[in-house]
Amino acid sequence: MVKHKKRLQLVEVAWVDADRNPGWVNDEQVDDEEGEGQAYGLLVRKKTARFVFLAHQYNHGDWLGLFRIPVGMVREIRVIETYPL
Repeated sequence: MVKHKKRLQLVEVAWVDADRNPGWVNDEQVDDEEGEGQAYGLLVRKKTARFVFLAHQYNHGDWLGLFRIPVGMVREIRVIETYPL
């Protein structure tokens, strides 16, 4: 059996983003509801002090289409598939 030290993970990241309302808003409309979105990609790093990094493609140490999400906005990381490198 061959053991692989590194693994490539395809993940779904649930995260929230900042938003704004350019018009007048009354007190009843101000709430703390989050609009959660999902991002899908290859996990570059599970977590640094500030960001989670995703990419579209990987090729021998190089990443294509890097996307970074601030750690404080991440609600969940779910592994969809794991591949040996």
